[in-house]
Amino acid sequence: MSTAALTAYVLMRPVLVAVVLFVIGRGFFREWAEARRKGEDLIRRTAPTGRGEKATSLPPGPSRGRHPGKSPGKRAGR
Repeated sequence: MSTAALTAYVLMRPVLVAVVLFVIGRGFFREWAEARRKGEDLIRRTAPTGRGEKATSLPPGPSRGRHPGKSPGKRAGR
């Protein structure tokens, strides 16, 4: 393997990471700027905070690994 090919192979990962970080950052800042223009929070609340706010409803999602009827703080067999 030539030196140029080895150098390109080694430098490929940081370049890919930089591109992905750039794309994620660009999307975040676009959404942040749009939320500021609209006067909204960037993170949507799903429950009332006790300050006279109404809860916003999100579409139902997957249970994210929770099993009905099992307490998350207890281990099986105890």
